[in-house]
Amino acid sequence: MIKEITQISAADIPSLQLLLKTLSPNCIFSENDIEKTIQSPNCHLYGLYQENSLVGMYTLGIYHSPTGSKACLEDFVVHPDFQGKGYGRLMIEHLQEQIKKLQIKQLLFTSKPSRTAANHLYVKMGFKRKETNVYIMNNKE
Repeated sequence: MIKEITQISAADIPSLQLLLKTLSPNCIFSENDIEKTIQSPNCHLYGLYQENSLVGMYTLGIYHSPTGSKACLEDFVVHPDFQGKGYGRLMIEHLQEQIKKLQIKQLLFTSKPSRTAANHLYVKMGFKRKETNVYIMNNKE
């Protein structure tokens, strides 16, 4: 079952920590950042639950520009013990439903080339690779 996380439960905190570490070993988990995410009207944090345990997640950030409504997919991850079992596909199908429901014109996201299984799934599910450069600038405050 996939549902929007609108409140952090004590049971979800260890799972959120593990999922984010799976996504990026350098990730620093912060309950405050999770709270900010779920409190933001333009962010939607979705969790994939298997027998009441959080085993996958993704964040959908929505914004508007002169070229239309867009969304950015962030933190798309399935727990390693549940990878390769169709859960990623299930989350993408849910994501596609949300995009239609929210009338989003374009979804954008990045994925590390080393995540070969994930990248293969994205292509298989109809996503197109966009040739572009991605730049990052961290605020040093």
